[in-house]
Amino acid sequence: MGTPNFASPSNASEYFVVCTNTEEEYKECEECNHRHYAYDYNLDTLDECENGCESPTFEENSETHYPEEYEIEDIQENLNTELSSLGYDTVESYVKNYGNSYCLTGLRELYISKQYGDIEIKLEVTTVMQSAYYEGATLDWLVTIGGVNYMTGSNYDSDLDDILDDLFDYQYNSDMSAGLCKIMKGYAETWIEQQISEISEKVEEVFRTFSEHRLHRKGVASNGEAFYEAIK
Repeated sequence: MGTPNFASPSNASEYFVVCTNTEEEYKECEECNHRHYAYDYNLDTLDECENGCESPTFEENSETHYPEEYEIEDIQENLNTELSSLGYDTVESYVKNYGNSYCLTGLRELYISKQYGDIEIKLEVTTVMQSAYYEGATLDWLVTIGGVNYMTGSNYDSDLDDILDDLFDYQYNSDMSAGLCKIMKGYAETWIEQQISEISEKVEEVFRTFSEHRLHRKGVASNGEAFYEAIK
């Protein structure tokens, strides 16, 4: 049975793909076997060997480059820098999930809060990098409210209505009246939905900047293999 290369995004509007393998073209001197890579030389005009061979001839070829750990760390660091400049308070995310084939690593957690009466609503949007099954990784974002899972792709996510019911429980969490709690809950719900829309739009703009590929999934074959198409 096949397996989709990428985990379905929990929230991202598309597959923002990073850390894929690349084909690196080179010309190899047939006299000394030294390789001249396209990132250092213009292979179309190459006629001299770097090692000074007198009458070199070249064989053109390519090899697959697999991202090294430092390259992945560089991408994560650059993403974190851009995400930290979006105008929100941020902290390092400690999200780690190695429990399945699509390992999850947290990037930055962006958070914002607002007071409704005597109740503080804290919204956290955590950006993550999720490794693929065969090659590469994808970027995604998750949402918690006051530490409670809301939009994280988990089977244990809570409904927004339930989260707010708990927060605005006038018997246990607030000195406000039941009627005022109900009014404030409605205001808070509108604010949360607006903020998620605004933050996710800014986060995905950063993702677009760093993505090597942007994909949609076209479908899944009967054997479990998924098919993707590029977003133009």
